[in-house]
Amino acid sequence: MKNVYKYQDVKLIAMNNKQDEKKFIKQICKPSFKYARQLGNTLVGVHMGKASVIFNKLIIVRSSLGYINTDLFIFQVETEDIYKDIAEWPDLFDLNDSKTIGFFKNETLSNMIMESYYIQAKLYHYVLADKSTKSKHKRVSKKGINEMATNSYMPVLERSLQDNPIDRSLLLEQEAMRTESDLMTLVYQDSLFDKEVFYAKNIGIHSKDHILFLVKLEKKALCLINTKHWILSDKITSLPYSHWHIQAFKNFVSNRISSELVEQRVLSIKLSKKYQNKCVSHISSLLI
Repeated sequence: MKNVYKYQDVKLIAMNNKQDEKKFIKQICKPSFKYARQLGNTLVGVHMGKASVIFNKLIIVRSSLGYINTDLFIFQVETEDIYKDIAEWPDLFDLNDSKTIGFFKNETLSNMIMESYYIQAKLYHYVLADKSTKSKHKRVSKKGINEMATNSYMPVLERSLQDNPIDRSLLLEQEAMRTESDLMTLVYQDSLFDKEVFYAKNIGIHSKDHILFLVKLEKKALCLINTKHWILSDKITSLPYSHWHIQAFKNFVSNRISSELVEQRVLSIKLSKKYQNKCVSHISSLLI
């Protein structure tokens, strides 16, 4: 969503004579002046804040984004009734499942998402209120990922139930929840929180020299390594690569401070407004 507070007016001023210099000084003396950047030997770009702001864009409050894809948003919203709020925006949401182009559609209908796990792009899993699940596994077949989950957990579960039936009253809350979870949920939990790596067998039809043949491959299905986001120690918060907080994190770690304490310090840092649009390489020296 756009933040109208960040809108700027950029004015290009040529610096050819004293009259241009007076014009430049007049701009930087205004309260709305933010910063100036030299664009050439005789050209300067002056960035000015908006003197008045019109709130004509949606503002996100009390919500957090969990996962975003090309045509998919999964987010958490703190509200009394999300469906009542959606009904107030019939010009934005598809309320009747009419599949109208340009409208937001609730993929789960009235079924709330209770648990969700996001490992990488197009690799996620969530559990709905009715205990049903949905997963997305790019480049791995559904049959292969299900067989991997079954082979990873079913032998252990069957052996434990036969030898010693589970007394749920003696288990901790987290352990009791794991016994009730389906196999795919256990796979995502262990991959995200225990850094487990899972491999799945994939069978596909390949073609070479106009000859079709079956190929059986073993692919890395789930791995915590994310090539687009820096995942913090809580396994929930993540930062996109090139975010200025990551550079500050690296500088703190070099001073031999524990990673958990580093994350608390780094996320509490507020970058000064005059440096927000500067190059990331200049930020670390300002923080430490």
